[in-house]
Formats: sequence, C-alpha cells, structure tokens
Amino acid sequence: MITLPLLLLHFLLFTRSRTATATSSCTSSEIDIALCLDNSGSMGSGYSDVQTFAKDVVSKFTISPTATRVAVLKFSTSAMDTTFGFSGDNQVITDTLNLPLTGGTTNTHRCIDMAKALFASDGRSNAAQLMLIITDGAPTNQVQTETAAQQARDAGIVIVGVGASIGYYGRDNILKLTSNQCPALATGATNPCSTGLTDPPGCTSPCDDHYMDAQTMADLTGIIDSVVEIACVNPGCQYNWGSWSSCSSSDPSTRTRS
Repeated sequence: MITLPLLLLHFLLFTRSRTATATSSCTSSEIDIALCLDNSGSMGSGYSDVQTFAKDVVSKFTISPTATRVAVLKFSTSAMDTTFGFSGDNQVITDTLNLPLTGGTTNTHRCIDMAKALFASDGRSNAAQLMLIITDGAPTNQVQTETAAQQARDAGIVIVGVGASIGYYGRDNILKLTSNQCPALATGATNPCSTGLTDPPGCTSPCDDHYMDAQTMADLTGIIDSVVEIACVNPGCQYNWGSWSSCSSSDPSTRTRS
C-alpha cells in the first residue's frame, strides 16, 4: 500500500522502481527481453531506421549472460527466433538486428506466443520479463493478438509497445496489447482515469504509459530514452496497480493505491 500527497503524486509515480533516467542507461541487474520486431512488407524503406532504433535501445542495457539478455524475434506471416533464444552477446544481437526485411503480413500474435513460450522454457526465475513490440501497424488478427497478449501479461510478462509511423488508427490496436492500460481500454469504462481520480486535481494516473510512438520511422530516435525508462523494470515489479481510493479528508489530502 502506498500513500502519496497529491502534490507529489504525478512525479513519484513515474519514478517507481525504475532505474533509468533521460540520459542514462538501464541499471536494473537482471532482465530478459523478448524483442518482437515487425518484419512485414509495410515496413518498407524505413526499416533501416527501425533497426537503428532497436540497436540504440539495446545499447542502453548491460548485455551479458548474467545481466540483460535479449531474444530477437522477428514476425511477419510467421515468427522466427533469430538469436536462438536469449542472448547475452552484443554482437549476436546486433548481427540479427541487421538482417534484411523479410516481408509478409503482420501476425503479431505469433511473436507474442513465441516469446511467452521462450520465457517459460529459458527465462531466468530471478530476472524481470519484458516483451518489447516494435511495429508499424495493427495486427492482421487483432482478436487473436489481444488474447495472446493477455495470456502473456497473466504469465507476469511486462509488454511495452512502440509504434513506428503507425498512424492514429493503429495506435489503439497496439495499446490494447500493452501492460498498465487505463480502465477505458481494459474494462470498457467510460472514464479514462483510474478509479478515484475523477475529482480535482483531475486525471494524473500514469496508465497507458507502456505504449509510445513516433510520427515517422526517422523520428524514433526521439523516444529512445522514454522507451528505456519504461522498459527498465526491476525483477518482480510488473507495474500492475490496483484502483485508486477517493481523496481523503486530511490536509494535505491523499489517495492510496496498492
């Protein structure tokens, strides 16, 4: 249970259990990352920007067999594990990210299912589990993909989504796959704020923060640090919070969340 003065609420929530800053690397000791990289034909000529972005994000982590490991999973019509499991070798990860675009449709669910199976078979019990989905559009089968994502989240996997030149209409499709969704998406609620945040000072909940996008693929460089901040999870911290209480009558007023 946490109790937070309202004036500090917004700032503190965005710093909980994360150890990355806007200009630093992630210092969480142990993370297994499944990087689901869209390889569908629509990525086109901008794919080199996406590759550079993925390599830049990886470079923010301490890659080694005992620190952060990365599995590069590429998906289009099918999904392929290009690193053959989690790798703690920077060169292996870079080489697989440099492979050319394969083309095909956007069967995102195949990558999510592959990642979930990999975490079950090769994930370290003492490491945080993170799935980073980088895509330029909605899945070919949205319902099937949402089901796969829910199963992954239920298994304790944190899902972060990155939209690369995805457009307004594709945004919600990927947001619905990610962790820490606002109630309006997660439960069909009409209020986009978490419970208890309808009174002043208004909606300051950090929900929906596990998705971000760039207007163009070349603009992805501008969100690298934001992605790393969200992706820098500590083992056992999955950012799945309960609902907020109403404001207390004390001075200063507080809300609680657990």
